[in-house]
Amino acid sequence: MQLNDHVALRKLAARQFKEKRISSALKKCVKKLSAKSSADLAQLKTLAYALYVHGYEGEALAAAQVIAGEEFRGDFQIWTPIEKILLLQLWIYRHAGKDKEAGVILRKIEEPMTAHEEALRRRLSFAWLSDAVIVRYEKAGDMKTANNSRFSDLGELLFIWALGNGRKDLDENTPDIAGAEDRFREYVKVLRNAG
Repeated sequence: MQLNDHVALRKLAARQFKEKRISSALKKCVKKLSAKSSADLAQLKTLAYALYVHGYEGEALAAAQVIAGEEFRGDFQIWTPIEKILLLQLWIYRHAGKDKEAGVILRKIEEPMTAHEEALRRRLSFAWLSDAVIVRYEKAGDMKTANNSRFSDLGELLFIWALGNGRKDLDENTPDIAGAEDRFREYVKVLRNAG
């Protein structure tokens, strides 16, 4: 299925976004976006998150709508960027008080994980985040790479926040949902201020 003719992307392309991460991802998505390509879907995920980071919440939701009809078909390589987009939608809907829409999205995210309990529990731990990488690059003065790692962790933080309630991680610890939410907000602020 080709998604690049989606109206939302054409409308976004008409905007002249100054933020490089947004404009670069948008250009790639408009040029080619296939639901069968994990690389293309990763660009769409980058676009949605970059829009959100830079304060374009409505535009982030518009980008996310491109995958609205996609369902899990057994391929986690294809599903992972879709899942991350859905997590961002869930975040936005929950904070907008759209509980019905949020519930639908949460079920869509949870369904593929039901047969993969160990993988789900592994992802509920902060151990999988890029903390050590971020510290190392900050000490080296390489804020660009540190911030790229923060950006990469946004979806994983939302995973902990969204799916951690009532579950345990692999070490039988209760996931730090509030910590994931706080860190997500912190990273968004850092990334927004970094430009």
